[in-house]
Amino acid sequence: MPHILKRIKKYLSILCKREEGAPFPFFVISTLVGEMTMKIIRKTIVKQIITEKSREKMKASYENKMNQYKKELEQLEFEKNKLLFQKRFDRTKVEQRFLEEEKKREQQIAWYEFQLTSLDQIPNGSEIYDSEVEEIVEVTVGADWEAVAGDRTIIVKDGKVVEIK
Repeated sequence: MPHILKRIKKYLSILCKREEGAPFPFFVISTLVGEMTMKIIRKTIVKQIITEKSREKMKASYENKMNQYKKELEQLEFEKNKLLFQKRFDRTKVEQRFLEEEKKREQQIAWYEFQLTSLDQIPNGSEIYDSEVEEIVEVTVGADWEAVAGDRTIIVKDGKVVEIK
């Protein structure tokens, strides 16, 4: 049995060194008193219940991000003018590259503006997607696969976990 584990560990180290990284699910194998176990990493969805407090917190976050992108736009304009004034680079290429970057920031600003208007229309008590986290799940021989690999959701209300589905 130990020679099999050595081969598996060698295979895992090869997988981890590949450029694109290890395939999902990445797993770790260990032995506990002769029993084979595996730990896998799976994605878990985090949802937030909308309350007045969470709505105000999200609005402040969206506004901060919009202000950050606006500052980045101003900085890009300054850097573009600086490069154009130096006349070391082709004017059309500089303007084209900066236009692409400015467009990305403007799209982000528009997205956050849409999120702000949408946030006002969502009623209190509604669940909305917040983020996705990774969790480590231990798998043993004989475990119910649906329970291990099934979808799991964490529900958060005003910064506190209220339910795990």
